[in-house]
Amino acid sequence: MVAKPHTVTRLLSALGLAAALALPVAGCNPAVPDRPTYDHDVQPILTARCVRCHGAGGNLNAIPGVPTALPQPQLCYLQTYDNIPAGCAVGAAGCSAGAGYCAGMLSTYINGGDNAPLRMPPKPSDPLSDWEKEVLTKWGALMPPPKS
Repeated sequence: MVAKPHTVTRLLSALGLAAALALPVAGCNPAVPDRPTYDHDVQPILTARCVRCHGAGGNLNAIPGVPTALPQPQLCYLQTYDNIPAGCAVGAAGCSAGAGYCAGMLSTYINGGDNAPLRMPPKPSDPLSDWEKEVLTKWGALMPPPKS
């Protein structure tokens, strides 16, 4: 039995449509880099998702809409990699821990699950995407332990 030309055309059109629809889904997020860098991979996530509470305006800010009974930010000024002022020892008067110091801690807070008491970002904020979590977790694992 020989397929009619219009049947072949329909089949090819359907396959082409299916392939075209699959491409955007497959390319939603870029691959997670093997060695994420602060400037290129991490800082954009922190700026978009974390800095409003961890460092905006040089402050650790109360979280709008979150009950004050929940812990408020105590550490990690994520708007910059370096401690503020640069080179200071965390714990010393006037020293604020930057993202480089806090890198190893991020995984604990971002991967704790949706109902973890210290989930970051806290509810009512949307949780980080799997891609964002993986980038931050990989970066944190590559960072040396903080110097106190």
